[in-house]
Amino acid sequence: KESKVLRGCSRWGPDLSKFLHRLSDALRIESAPVVLPLAMMYLDRACSEETPRSFASSLPPCPYVTPRTVHRLVIVAVVIAMKQVHGGTTREYWEKIQSLLLDVSFDEFQQSLFWMTGATGDIGLYVEQTDVFQWKHAWDCSFSSQPSIE
Repeated sequence: KESKVLRGCSRWGPDLSKFLHRLSDALRIESAPVVLPLAMMYLDRACSEETPRSFASSLPPCPYVTPRTVHRLVIVAVVIAMKQVHGGTTREYWEKIQSLLLDVSFDEFQQSLFWMTGATGDIGLYVEQTDVFQWKHAWDCSFSSQPSIE
């Protein structure tokens, strides 16, 4: 009997594409098209060594996005973006996505949110609306067969 060798993200969690679809369904991300671009901007800012972090309240950067870290980092970034767009409590979001968290306790989840929020540096969670739309347009042009025109 042959065993399947898992590579990349699949070694550390579920198939990334299916995982993202389940996350999107659980949080109803499609109801707010700004959430994914905002989440990716937070993720980039929180993991970058280049993000200015001069305030005492700033935390060190989050780990780089790797096959081992991608699932948790994406969940955390998406939840932070959802909270910015829709409000709500950490517990409400945790309950919606608990099955996707791969045995992460509420306390660990809350600590991850705190770390990523602090790691966004001096600018914090502030993002210009035009930056979000430009990022979304660039994403659409890169990954869609027909770019959206806004």
